[in-house]
Amino acid sequence: MDLLVDASKKPCECGDKWIPAATSLLENNAKFNEVKVNPVTDWRNAMLDAMQKGRKRGYIVTHVGIQGTEGKSFLFKPLHGVFGDEHLFIAPAKGNFPLMGPPSLDKARAALLDDWRFNEDILSYNLQLLWYEGAPLVIARPQNEHSGHLRYAKDDPVFITTLEEDLRSAKKSVKDGDVSMMLKRLRICLLYTSPSPR
Repeated sequence: MDLLVDASKKPCECGDKWIPAATSLLENNAKFNEVKVNPVTDWRNAMLDAMQKGRKRGYIVTHVGIQGTEGKSFLFKPLHGVFGDEHLFIAPAKGNFPLMGPPSLDKARAALLDDWRFNEDILSYNLQLLWYEGAPLVIARPQNEHSGHLRYAKDDPVFITTLEEDLRSAKKSVKDGDVSMMLKRLRICLLYTSPSPR
């Protein structure tokens, strides 16, 4: 929250264009958490809750689109200014040590999994369930550079963008019950329409 307050005191990097564009985008989308109230207020509350409570069940803000170009990533652009790229863990590439960054997950202050796929290509589904639940997990590290693996128990917030088809369908060894457990961990913002031209 201190980082958020500090960022709010700095001049806007976008020339005051992001807030009206984000507001318009959210208002053009009728669903947030499947409740039709005020999508702008709901989204702001979800983001504040995520910052305050961190990676806990129900506080992983997840922008879900149908086919792409809905503005899912655009809504998360300010996270780079709040946390700084050096403290924002981004969606890892496939490899033996995906949580090692840079920055490594244990050194980051938040995670942004942009265009994330809920399969096991990068991280096991079980590890993802633990991560988004707020449970401790093990970060595998190369043993020629480190002594042992790392226990991760920080509560840094996690933000995700994905596609609805990928989120709600079981893949390979993932069972329907696993998908149900995953959905309970996420605070879903459904985005159906593309942003207005700017």
